[in-house]
Amino acid sequence: METAGRSAPPGGGDAICPAEGLNGAGSVAGQTVACLTPGLLLKHHTGYKPQDKDYHNVRLLCQEFGLSIPPAYQKQPGAREETGDRLD
Repeated sequence: METAGRSAPPGGGDAICPAEGLNGAGSVAGQTVACLTPGLLLKHHTGYKPQDKDYHNVRLLCQEFGLSIPPAYQKQPGAREETGDRLD
């Protein structure tokens, strides 16, 4: 596997990023910017105990890009079931 970069995972240390995961593109204020691919970003959310914000971010990431929600994110502990009603 060809590698092209490193990042710092939540637990510290280094994570080796595969080159193909660094080919993402997005936009900020109408300008195209380089970023991680959705698949690599999702991979970076695995391998540690998720926090509340991680459940939210992973759900949105998967919805936006048609990715499967990883097993660790299937159900947020302590979350109420959605019934169609607004949550307070």
